[in-house]
Amino acid sequence: AEMGKFGAIQCLACVGLMISGYAVYVEEMKFDDPSYEALCDVELWGMSMSCSKVLASSYGHILSHWGIVPHKSALDWANASLGGIFYLIMLGSAPLPRALTLFISSLSCAFSLYLAYVLKYVLEDFCIVCVSSYIVNGLIFVFAYKRFTAKKMTKVN
Repeated sequence: AEMGKFGAIQCLACVGLMISGYAVYVEEMKFDDPSYEALCDVELWGMSMSCSKVLASSYGHILSHWGIVPHKSALDWANASLGGIFYLIMLGSAPLPRALTLFISSLSCAFSLYLAYVLKYVLEDFCIVCVSSYIVNGLIFVFAYKRFTAKKMTKVN
């Protein structure tokens, strides 16, 4: 039950683009002014949750953190920017082969699980923006999987 060419995956990609856009904004603001406090920097029940601290950490630029590209080089893109690219691909995924959409969304889920681990056990923080993107990525995967299996089940040969 897809909604034409603009279905659940595309709606979630739009939400993901908004989350990524906000994350890029927070990171840029924090870079320009280290004392900047984002709306997502909150204290709740005595727990401090700082998305700006997480986004500005070395893990926020995973390509340079892993040594794939030099730190602060033109290719040292923020994870939020990489996420934006993923969401743009998902936004235009309707004509893509279903297996490709499933594969790409699987990679985003695996990366989200890795980043969730880093968030909890390495940075020992909580980032509502990050977790929101993990949830969106998980939902995109669920709908990509449903789309993929629906195609296989209706194929008659």
